Amino acid sequence: MSMIKGFHHLTAGVSGAQEDVDFYVKVLGQSLVKKTVLLDGEDPIYHLYYGNANGDPGTLVTSFPFRQKGVKARPGSGQVRVINYSVPAGSLAFWRSRFQDMNVLHDREVTERFGERRQRFQHPCGIEFDLVETDRDARPPCVAPDIPADVAIRGVHSITLSLREVAESIPFMADALGFRCVGESGPHHRFETAAGGPAWWWNSSTNPSACRVPPSMARARSTMLPSRSTAWPSRWF
Repeated sequence: MSMIKGFHHLTAGVSGAQEDVDFYVKVLGQSLVKKTVLLDGEDPIYHLYYGNANGDPGTLVTSFPFRQKGVKARPGSGQVRVINYSVPAGSLAFWRSRFQDMNVLHDREVTERFGERRQRFQHPCGIEFDLVETDRDARPPCVAPDIPADVAIRGVHSITLSLREVAESIPFMADALGFRCVGESGPHHRFETAAGGPAWWWNSSTNPSACRVPPSMARARSTMLPSRSTAWPSRWF
């Protein structure tokens, strides 16, 4: 049995601070639960925390706005490709209309994977998100004056990791982390920990054609956070 109980929070390197706050708070109805400053390196950088009103583990996504550093990342294998949020079953029509009205870039079509309907959309800096319909998430809704409880986000559903080859990662996920592989859907594999379900799932997607990060970039990522289209899991509990 894994000692990992689920996500605590996810962290992303983004572009501008204001567009980040507007995206999470005004569009998605998340609460800005904490604002701190990272003092590592030459320049101080905001560290912004978003989640439900209680700041509960498993609802938190945090950001480092790195626009002033002029650093740009690129999509590729070996990184978190998509951050997935839970929403109640039947709520995607509300969110599609909201994205249209608020000029949020989103896919035309709703897709389905692992028996769950999902809507792809994008952060202003290009990071991809999915809203995933589920009736298995009983966490408090992230309501706002214009987001009623019956359609509101419940928290992080899962993440989708882009991999060159899933077979390389299955032993690591099972033996090192104690996760269970519980399903496949096309090129996607689903792993879970603890009781399973939203906030306990980790999805992987095989993407052998994705560009690999050069070794120099891989070394740099331990000290510098890219600012575009890049997210990674930050803390477990």
